[in-house]
Amino acid sequence: MAQDINPAIKKMSFLTNKNIKLLAKNSELQPFQITEGKNWVFQYQYIAADVAEIADDEFSESIFIEIPQSNDKHFYKKLGLKKQKAIYLKSCYCPDAGPLQIEKGSIKAKKLNENTWFVKIQFVIPSKSKAQSNSNTKKIEGNFTFIKP
Repeated sequence: MAQDINPAIKKMSFLTNKNIKLLAKNSELQPFQITEGKNWVFQYQYIAADVAEIADDEFSESIFIEIPQSNDKHFYKKLGLKKQKAIYLKSCYCPDAGPLQIEKGSIKAKKLNENTWFVKIQFVIPSKSKAQSNSNTKKIEGNFTFIKP
């Protein structure tokens, strides 16, 4: 029986006064960095459990979405628009690892208090090449908490 070294972890958070800066596109990949700015950046991270009996089984995925800050207590945004910055980052020992621009999806949020948003994200998982285009849809929902600088 396989035994977990580390259990799976999910983290959901948001930053204020930040931007996602897209860097020069490298083939199908979309490198980026989070910089000082005027927006919110919502972050989701999933780190899969490690299994002692399996080498190179590490897997994680992250999502970074930039949203203009406002005083609204609700918002809904479509992902994939030219001005919209939304990145899916897959980390694993696999050929389709790396950061990719999300081209189709949405984010819907309701402010619960100053430090917490209830967020629903739905998007089509991007693919490195158009030939490998896939239509797998991913749904994430939960409370995203503020990360203090």
